[in-house]
Amino acid sequence: MKFTCEKALLVSALSVASRTVAQKSTIPCLEGVLLRAGVALQLTGYNLETGITVHVGAQIQEAGSCVMPARLFFDIVRKLPDEMVSITVDHKQQVSIRAGAAFFQITAMDSEDYPELPDVNGKSGVTMPQSALKAMISGTIFSVSENQARPIQTGCLMEVTEDSVTMVAVDSFRLARRTWHTENAANHTLKFVVPAAGLKEIERILAELSAEAAGHREQIKLDYDVLLQLECIFARARLSFAMRAICPEVRTDGQLNLIRARHPLITGKTVVPISVRLGSDFDTLIITGPNTGGKTVTLKTIGLLTLMAECGLHIPADDGSAINVYEQVFADIGDEQSIEQSLSTFSSHTKNIVEILKVCDKDSLVLFDELCAGTDPAEGAALAISIIEFCRKCGAGVAATTHYAELKLYAMRTSGVMNASCEFNVETLQPTYRLLIGVPGKSNAFAISKRLGIDEAILEQARSLVSQNDVNFEDVLTQLDQQRQEMEKAKEEAERLRRETEKQKEKSDEYYAQIKQEKEKAAQQARKEAQYIIDDARRAADAVYEELKQLRKQAKNGAFVPGSNEKQAQLRRNLNEAESRMQPQHEEKQRPEPTRAIRIGDTVELLKLGTKATVLAINKDGSYQLRAGILQVTAKPEEVYLLENETQNAAKKVIAGKVRELKAAAQPELDIRGMAVDEALPVLDNFLDAAYMGNLPNARIIHGKGTGVLRAAVQDELRRCKYVKSFRLGVYGEGESGVTIVEFK
Repeated sequence: MKFTCEKALLVSALSVASRTVAQKSTIPCLEGVLLRAGVALQLTGYNLETGITVHVGAQIQEAGSCVMPARLFFDIVRKLPDEMVSITVDHKQQVSIRAGAAFFQITAMDSEDYPELPDVNGKSGVTMPQSALKAMISGTIFSVSENQARPIQTGCLMEVTEDSVTMVAVDSFRLARRTWHTENAANHTLKFVVPAAGLKEIERILAELSAEAAGHREQIKLDYDVLLQLECIFARARLSFAMRAICPEVRTDGQLNLIRARHPLITGKTVVPISVRLGSDFDTLIITGPNTGGKTVTLKTIGLLTLMAECGLHIPADDGSAINVYEQVFADIGDEQSIEQSLSTFSSHTKNIVEILKVCDKDSLVLFDELCAGTDPAEGAALAISIIEFCRKCGAGVAATTHYAELKLYAMRTSGVMNASCEFNVETLQPTYRLLIGVPGKSNAFAISKRLGIDEAILEQARSLVSQNDVNFEDVLTQLDQQRQEMEKAKEEAERLRRETEKQKEKSDEYYAQIKQEKEKAAQQARKEAQYIIDDARRAADAVYEELKQLRKQAKNGAFVPGSNEKQAQLRRNLNEAESRMQPQHEEKQRPEPTRAIRIGDTVELLKLGTKATVLAINKDGSYQLRAGILQVTAKPEEVYLLENETQNAAKKVIAGKVRELKAAAQPELDIRGMAVDEALPVLDNFLDAAYMGNLPNARIIHGKGTGVLRAAVQDELRRCKYVKSFRLGVYGEGESGVTIVEFK
């Protein structure tokens, strides 16, 4: 066992656990403290009557258990320096205690001999306040008997019922009884005797905890307040996440703008978002439409979202929504008819309106549902207009629902007042719950009645009783609604076409960017490959230069070899010209299409490299074998351009008699069996260069098995080659360890 713990924590835990350690016992382990290191560190004291287990925060390096001599262990830990304490227990129960420069070594006892504490089942417990338990113990424990002749009286009887906890103590002369009542103490009845020693220890622990907590009263209160604030913040965040809410713009100029707002108490699957504004070009909104069409829900949505924002909550709406801060929000919504108060629907609404009109001002939002309904239509409409005008003069924002046609005309004729309607689908005879700003709505009473089963003869008679002006007005509203629906369909179609056009534009932009990127990659790759060619040519030139130096050294009497300097200069000029052609071309020239196909012997231009080459052969796959200077490469048809009326004779350039020929003919296989290492490596380098320049994906090197020296030298060379991606030994059927398969980058 091995763990590390703070000294203060360990001392505090030992002081608590040692309270129940037996002073003298026939069981030696009970005179010590049980230490168990597992997920956490546990310290246990037990005297067969009372037991205490304390959990301590510690770093557990190795799990295990042992029994420490309580008094000795406590004295050692208490005198340690105020640092981290490291305790190690080996298999022989030898304990090493370290803290800073201090070191102690004691002998522990085996934990196997320590009695197990009774297992307390939490399912049969009861929860009660600390203060209540302390009061019950102090009020009964004085009556506990100290006479061991009657063991049952040396403890307190506790009885737990569904609504109370009772504690009783008796010593044959005195009886004490305390009861704590609660609505739900336990889900079942409990009855047991608690030893007085255990109760005294509980009382002492509770008193110490209370005293310790009292010393940190201000900090605890501060922590509680902070936690309460954090909990409120997190609660608002959880609500916002659940409603898919946003933080609205907060205004104070009277402008309210809700975009796709949703009633917070309607589930997301059934709610229909609405967009509503108020205070910008109008301060009053008159909402009309059929019954159950969503007029009342619109009012509630406006009021609830305003109050939510003012309470610091996010609102269920789309980005761009704005909420005005109102000092007061008044609402008259619902049927408040009361038989007991002798109030009709009209009277109850009027009573509310009177209270609203007394206090509304420019910082108020007033919501009227079915304003002045339940009375004579003509008088009710006139009264409703007057009430709205009074609120407007006070500067309040107003939203009202109605069925009165007079209020629709009032909104159409009055500046600052706007009609709105809840959409009704005439085909299905059902509301869509969409709010339309600027369009008055129809009640559609006849259509709804027909759908519900009213006889057509009754409906015809009803239509005949409606005044011609009302009929004409409803016809105008119908035509306006039809035109609106047609315009919305056309708008939706135009929006759909616009989105499709944007998608096509995005696709074309992406395709153009992709082509441009691929073109740039191809150019970079070409320049990279060209640079490889130049590097190889430079290495060849350097080799020629070295050979020329050797020739001059071999000349008798230091004689100079004729033409060596001229040849060297010519090689350098050719290489510099080739390198300049590899630089990026800022302007691409338009080339005319060739008049004929490419034939053997033609001169072509390598488009990637910008160099001329002669066609040596045409492969079966349509690619060409080309010779460009001293190099032989393979190119695809799209990588070359025919240079008509030009010829080029492919010839080898030989400098001095001992200059070796650079061959770049790409071959898939190289056999170097029987060669020495010094002889094979130059051949291998030429083979790799030719294979890579010939765009071969892989190649096969046959070196034989033998002693393995040649194979090791080949693989070391492959590791150093910068354009070899990977290599491996051959498998069965490929030559096994006598062959190395190379994969190029």
